[in-house]
Amino acid sequence: MKKIFILFAGIGLSLGVAAQQVPNGGFENWNDSLNPIGWNTLANYYAPLSVYAVRDTLPQTHTEGLASIKMHTDTVGGQGQLRSYLGLGTITLAVGPPTYSGVAYAKKPDTLFFDYAYQPGVGLDTAQVVVNFFQAGVSIFGGARTFHIPPAPTGGSLAFPLTSFYTGSGAPDTLSIIFKSGKSPGAEFNSTLWLDNVHFDASVVLGIPDAAPAAGVSAYPNPANSTINIAVAPNEVGSHIQLIDMAGREVYNGTLNSATSSIDTRNLASGLYAIHVSSVDHLTVYKGSISVAH
Repeated sequence: MKKIFILFAGIGLSLGVAAQQVPNGGFENWNDSLNPIGWNTLANYYAPLSVYAVRDTLPQTHTEGLASIKMHTDTVGGQGQLRSYLGLGTITLAVGPPTYSGVAYAKKPDTLFFDYAYQPGVGLDTAQVVVNFFQAGVSIFGGARTFHIPPAPTGGSLAFPLTSFYTGSGAPDTLSIIFKSGKSPGAEFNSTLWLDNVHFDASVVLGIPDAAPAAGVSAYPNPANSTINIAVAPNEVGSHIQLIDMAGREVYNGTLNSATSSIDTRNLASGLYAIHVSSVDHLTVYKGSISVAH
């Protein structure tokens, strides 16, 4: 279970909560080469579609662990053109696109993150992720939210803020996440989507305080002008860092290869940026914010 800590820029970490995470979001656990545990693809419904979502262990295709999932959209003999689907829970396919049961989930995370590579096919192709939370069968998002995944042939990371979509109070009981590799039906085909490290930043939920005090992580100066310095404890050297602007766009990502690392901010617009540091063991996310002022 991934732990979330709040990072106060310029001082140490002082608050933590245990966060319920996306099950098997790193796609490390599989029933076989076609079925990641906790997720379902069209291969579970129709065997000829097995090549449309598979485990990929090539080193350049995953950002954590040993595997990612590769999704492909193309024409299928006897079926026409079909996009590849991946969703949490059991799959049902009758008329139209598949539906998924989702999985039990009781938190209200503020952001969905994942690493990906996406090579579109021809035409007006597009990849998507659809997110929804339910309470007793009723969406607490007021309906599913669809986010488009931009092309990134060499890979990238995305952050989709969620807090503005929640309606009412109370926690959900079911989480639904569905990834779609391309657009179908139509003239679009031959798109490929790789996914890894699907996870939430669950800092806005109530949680169980971590038993141990948070390790030292700091960002300074605040506000920053030309450089942000990130200092981490020795055991967190090698952690991954992201800077995200207030529109949810990742503007920097990299690895903290020493106890103190510097990030050049001269090309960043003045404003507030979220900082996310993912630990070496992928079990802890340190979260905070810092201002850039030129």
